[in-house]
This record gives sequence, C-alpha cells and structure tokens, in this order.
Amino acid sequence: QRQLSADGGRSENDLIAFDDGDGYGLSQASSLSATKETISLIYLEDDSNNADRGEWENLSARDKDDDDDVDDMNDSENGDEDVGGIVQNDWESLRALFEQNFQNNVDLGASLAVYHRGKLVVNLWGGWFDKQKTKPYDNDTLQLVFSTPKGLVAMTIALCVQRGLLNYTDKVIKYWPEYGQSDKENTTVADVMSHRAGLPALRNSNLSTHEYLDWYSVIHKLEKQNPYWVPGTQHGYHAYTYGWLAGELVRRVVHQAEISAANGITNAKSIARLYASLIGDLDVTKRLLNTKILKQATKSNTPENEPDQVLMQISTIFGMGFMTYGSVFNIMGPGTFGHNGLGGSIGFASPSLNLSFAYVTNLLDLESSTTVDPRIQSIMDKITFILKHLNTTL
Repeated sequence: QRQLSADGGRSENDLIAFDDGDGYGLSQASSLSATKETISLIYLEDDSNNADRGEWENLSARDKDDDDDVDDMNDSENGDEDVGGIVQNDWESLRALFEQNFQNNVDLGASLAVYHRGKLVVNLWGGWFDKQKTKPYDNDTLQLVFSTPKGLVAMTIALCVQRGLLNYTDKVIKYWPEYGQSDKENTTVADVMSHRAGLPALRNSNLSTHEYLDWYSVIHKLEKQNPYWVPGTQHGYHAYTYGWLAGELVRRVVHQAEISAANGITNAKSIARLYASLIGDLDVTKRLLNTKILKQATKSNTPENEPDQVLMQISTIFGMGFMTYGSVFNIMGPGTFGHNGLGGSIGFASPSLNLSFAYVTNLLDLESSTTVDPRIQSIMDKITFILKHLNTTL
C-alpha cells in the first residue's frame, strides 16, 4: 500500500484505478484525498476527446447502491463470530453454505461476492487470515489470488481494443516490432491472448532474480526466443509469460508507466464488481465494454477438443484472455466467461443470467487445480437453485 496525493505530479483529471480493500474503483485524481491508501492497478492519461471516457468514470471504490440495499440485507456479523458481511434476503442460503466450509474445515479464510442485475446481493468474508488462527479474515483482508487476475488483463486488452488502440486480428509486430524475431513475425494479438503464441515458458533461462524483476530483461528474452510451436496452430496455457506478453502490448499503445507494480492482491467483492461492470450498468456507472467488444473478447478461439499443450493435454478453452465455458470451466452454462486461479480462487460473469461471482480463499485445493473446486461447485449449485426460485431464465 502507498499514500497517493491528488496533486502528486499528475493532472487533476488523470484517471487513477485502485483497490482500497473495500472494492475496486477508478476515479479522477482530484477526487482522491491526499491520505487515501490505495493499491494502484493502472494509470491512464487524460484524454478529453476520448468518446469512451465515460466507461472509466464513476466506478467508485464503494458502491453507493451497496448502502441503499442494506435495508434489504441481513448483517451476518450479528449471527456468527467467524463470518461477516451482508446478504440480500433471497440469497440468505448462501451464507449458511459459506459458513459450512469453515465448520467442515474445508476452508481457512475466504470471501464471497455475487452481483445480480447490477446489484451487490452477497458480500461475505470469514475464517482466519493465518494458519495459526491469530488474525481474523475480515472485510479489510486482501490476498493473493494467483491466476485469477489474468481475467483483469483480458479486460484491459479489451478496453484498448474498444478505444482503437489495439485490434485482435492485427499482428503483434504492428505494435511491438521487436517481437518479430525468431519465426514469430506472424503472431497475432489474438494468438497472444488465447494462449496460442507458443511462448508458455522461457527457454534455458539463466536470468537472475534481479533480472526476473526487471521488466525489460524478460521482454528482450521473449523477443529473441523461438516459439515451442508455430504460433496460431496449437494452444497451451501461458501461465508464466502471459503477463509480460499482454502487458507489453498495453505498454506499447498506452505509453504510460504504472503507478506501482501491483500484483493480484484483492478480495472477492472487487473481482465480482469488475465482472459485473462488463455485462451491465452499475447504478449510475456505464458498463465498461460495449456488446460488440464483449462478444469479441469472450468468443472461443480454441478449436473443439484441441488439447492444451501445457496443462497435461486438458481441453481448456480460451477467448481473448478469458476462460470460456467448457470441460474445465464448466459453471453456469454456455456464455459464461472469467478466470480461475490456483487453489480455488475464481471470478466470472454470466451475461445471460446478468450475474457475476467471485470467490477467493487462502486454503489451496491443489487436487482441483484442473477442475472446478468442490467448494465453488456447491455454491454454484445453490445459486442455480436461488435463480430458479427468483424465476430467472436459465
């Protein structure tokens, strides 16, 4: 965390993105107090001529509608010392299921959030922050969620496409000329985003820890490396290189340095809110992606039954960075998109159900790393039951 001054060398109209532990947000610098603690994710220069500017504005860190809905929600802190948060009445059964995870010792600490029709209907947290159970897992707890933020990278690329800075069908060398070395000149942006670039790992890497932590050292290594397969002909999960590849594309077109080198440190509400903002308006906030770009970003770019060359021949399915419905990401039906992380954390959205969901946990389930975590599956089953009760079309 860091202190961010509203006049810290940037225009009062500059957009600052942050997660303050109570939710994700984007705001003009002038609206951030000089003492606000933030975790900064991305910085975009002021562009008064940008027609899409409204997509970024007013995505407040604290939902105004959250406060409006409190009267219709139950405060679970009154009923259980281990679980806190709020649940809308129709969704109350999710709290009991969430509590059972701790009672049955299948979770240590976790948070759960659901948005439905643009409203936060579930925001729960509970358990313990540490293995010794000395510090409660509460509303201020942020944690590592492994690969779950790959979905946030996909959102960033999609926003660049929407703003005309990138095009999925363009070759990478249009934006990043140095990438065209070693038989990679025909690689497209879509190949990179759908894990078809053929660079899932660094070959014979002898980089020091210092070099790994230096962005350009790794970028230059990737520029010179031969692909493991002809780009675009196969796919394999780029678990370790995806951030550098997609991140360099953004850097080349946005031309702005990051405020801080943030990692995927967050909570469930922040992730769920982001996914909710992709599929619909949130209160007075305009949705981030229009329908055309969302369809491009979430359409599968993986041929049917094509094995993943990295994940033990599993048939993963990827859109433009998002995992899409299939044998591995088989929740809530076709059209669902999102991304999971090692050990059980996940975030996704279902446009047809007008629902977004996130679950983060600090007790890793490594046995379910290539399938849906049983803790999540039980919650999904309960959500399906609730939606049927609410007469939502499945």
